[in-house]
Amino acid sequence: MTTCSDVERHYWLERLASEGFGHVMAALPGHLSNALGGDRNFIMSAVQIDGLALCMASRSLKKDREVVLKALENDSDGTSSHFADDCLREDREVILASVQRRGRALELVADSLRADREIVRQGIITIGDHPGHAALSAAVSCSRGHTSGNGTSIESAPTAGMSRNLHFVAMTTACGVGSCANIH
Repeated sequence: MTTCSDVERHYWLERLASEGFGHVMAALPGHLSNALGGDRNFIMSAVQIDGLALCMASRSLKKDREVVLKALENDSDGTSSHFADDCLREDREVILASVQRRGRALELVADSLRADREIVRQGIITIGDHPGHAALSAAVSCSRGHTSGNGTSIESAPTAGMSRNLHFVAMTTACGVGSCANIH
């Protein structure tokens, strides 16, 4: 197994900070990527710079709750949640951190957390706060305590770009089946 010196670690962290994750991944030789991906100290430092560095972490580090939470903390749009191990999809704190950054992470939520109103409500609010996601405006207003009594029915809300699964979870859990509209 290839190991990396402190000088190499520092070099790649400096490049990550100055050039961004995409450029570093393109330039990083495969044997070093494997060595650095298994180095917890390096990965923790890397995800503090850019949460997307989680994608280069070893399988065991993608299961490491602390590493994943640090990656999410330093990921502006929550994309790093896709690189976390499936076992963390049942971890409430990890999922909440993920949907706070990227509402569409609701699609990753384990069945055991799909009824968690705080998680789903936060995901809907996050989606609704992003330009181009007007499709959830009715769900966002509902999740903030409003009903569809104004004549807008949830099932008529446009859902372009949303998976059927996310639409169902968002509408039924955050709003409550009976509080907004009849959902079929």
